[in-house]
Formats: sequence, C-alpha cells, structure tokens
Amino acid sequence: MEQARQTRVHGLLLLIVAAVFVWSAIRPTSYAVWALEVTPALIGLVIVTALYQRFRLTTMSYVIVAMLAIIMLIGGHYIYSKVPFFNWIKEAFHFERNHYDRFGHFLKGTFAIVLREILLRKTPLPRGAWLFTIITSMSLAIAALYEIIEWLVSMISKGGKASKDFFGHARRYLGHAMGYVMYIDRDADCPMAALKVARQAACTARSTSRLSSVTQRLPLPIGSRCVLFSFYCTLYK
Repeated sequence: MEQARQTRVHGLLLLIVAAVFVWSAIRPTSYAVWALEVTPALIGLVIVTALYQRFRLTTMSYVIVAMLAIIMLIGGHYIYSKVPFFNWIKEAFHFERNHYDRFGHFLKGTFAIVLREILLRKTPLPRGAWLFTIITSMSLAIAALYEIIEWLVSMISKGGKASKDFFGHARRYLGHAMGYVMYIDRDADCPMAALKVARQAACTARSTSRLSSVTQRLPLPIGSRCVLFSFYCTLYK
C-alpha cells in the first residue's frame, strides 16, 4: 500500500517536471542557451527514470531531483540572469544583478542528500565523518566539472552570445560551499587552475604511501579510496 502511494507521488513529480519542460521549450529567450541549460537536467532525469525499477530512491531524493530540474528548466527558458521574479527582487532591493544563479547554486547543495542516500545504500560506508567528507568532495567535484564544461562551451563557441548568456556573467563565483569566494575568468583562469591541480597532484605523489597506509585499513572500496586521495591532494600544501 505504501509503495503504491509512493509510486503515485513519484509519477506526479515526473508529470510536473514534464509540464515545466514543455513550457520551457515554448519560445525561450534563446534556443541555443535553452539547450545548454536544459541538457544536464534531461540527462539526470533519463538516468533516474531508467534506474527506477532497479534502484528506487526515496521520495525526498526524487523531490530534490525534480526541484533541481525545474530550476534548470526555468533558467533555460528565461536565461539565468533574466528571470523576471529575480529581476524584480534586484530592483526592489537595489541589488547589482539578478541572483537567480546563486539561488540555484544554493539549492543545488541539496543534491548532497541524494549522494548520501546512494553511498549509504551501495557502499559499506557508515554514518560519520568519512561519509560527510566524501559527500562534500563529490559535491565540489560535480560543481567543478560543471564549471569546466561551461569553460569548454565558451572556448568552442569562441565567446559567442550564447556562451555569454550561458555563463550569465563574464566572471563566476566559485567556492560557495567552502565558505570563500574566488573569481574565475573563463578565458584564462580555468586552464591555469587545471595546471595548478596537475602540479599539486605531482607534488603530492610522495605522500601517496602515507595516505595509502591509512585508507588500506579502512573498509572502503577502491573507488572511495580514490575519492579520499583526491580530497587529500586538495588539502596538501
């Protein structure tokens, strides 16, 4: 009985997202920007739907996935920097710009709940500090990957109007989750940041054995150990 009720709720969430998708696709500000913004949401929805029978998430996780998809669909329809309601907020409170992108970034942090559920159900990780650390690392890695994709889009389109609208602003704020703000210029700093990461990884090669001696004693699969090592490399100076 309970499973049937949950299935109906999940179906309702899918219908709501589908309705917003149809609305979003009708005369958006730019179809090129719409495609760039909506594609990640569609990929996520296809994955979740395809795995529904084999790996069913909790209703809370599906609500989060639906919410994030709707945020992307709205941003794709209007362009993040031109969402009407947040334009009104900008004028009412005399902000310098439209903050819909930051609102979306803030809510995307809830995806950590979905990651937590997956890790608890599919790995031997117990609740505790290591689980928190790995979830935080995965969340930051996903955010960094998205920024790299945005930079690649800008490079491929050679800074065209669609890529500028996709970015929303020439400079993006990163590191919200880590409690600091770092400016990233899409044309120069991203590749330099990549080089810095490569240099850091090379410098920390000597410390691999030190971390390995710790992780080998933990009841973790090899993938989780790799995540731990990646996180360790970001902290090592």
